[in-house]
Amino acid sequence: MRAFIAKFVIISITSLILTSCQTTQSKQDDIDLESEKGIIVSYINSGEQQTALKRLRKILATQPQDAELQNLMGIVQLSLKNYQRAIQHFEMSYKADPKPLVKLNISSAYIEMGNHKAARVILAKLAKDEGPGSYTMKERLYHNLGYSYETTDNFDTAIKMYKKAIEENPAYHMSWLQLGRVYEKQKNIPKAVESLERALEFCQSCLEPAEELFMVHMSNGKVLQAKATLQKYLASDDISTFNKTRARQLLSGITAKK
Repeated sequence: MRAFIAKFVIISITSLILTSCQTTQSKQDDIDLESEKGIIVSYINSGEQQTALKRLRKILATQPQDAELQNLMGIVQLSLKNYQRAIQHFEMSYKADPKPLVKLNISSAYIEMGNHKAARVILAKLAKDEGPGSYTMKERLYHNLGYSYETTDNFDTAIKMYKKAIEENPAYHMSWLQLGRVYEKQKNIPKAVESLERALEFCQSCLEPAEELFMVHMSNGKVLQAKATLQKYLASDDISTFNKTRARQLLSGITAKK
């Protein structure tokens, strides 16, 4: 199986609220800023991190106190594996606007740099907090905890955390996906297949669970099941061009081996 980096980071762009006392120019400046944030998010989502980085550097030069821009810069630095710099930007974002989702992003950076103790302290605190302003999407917290334990080969605890994430949100496909991967590492193929099928059920346009399920079947000599997995995936709606191309490449690889 290929290596997998599960960076669960959150992009949050607040809706633009304009008051009647704002000047026309001020309103336009706010609209332009929100538009630029949206453009940067689109670059991040499409994997164009260098373009996002370039635009963020330019706009942060004039808007260094903007929490959302600092969060976006943290996400870009995290994707570039510049973990310490990512944490610095996330912390600047949190200082400007203390949203718990930014703490979740900080935990992702700590996990990737191998500081699991720091990550788990943050996640445990967020999970325990039930007060006003607390982070309500608990499945994401348990998912990050699960990934932290998985990357340190504590598979039993990882399974427990992924299951807690699924208890919070049974349709959370990322935890089903990682649960399947852990079961595969434990050589529990029936449970791995079952979990990956659930992941694909809840995100039918996602390539990762389809590809992972395909690989599990192929690794265990189940060629027909592997082929059927990709054929069913390609019949789904809303699949990106990139994902369709990748799925077809995998299918053509089966044909070439015959």
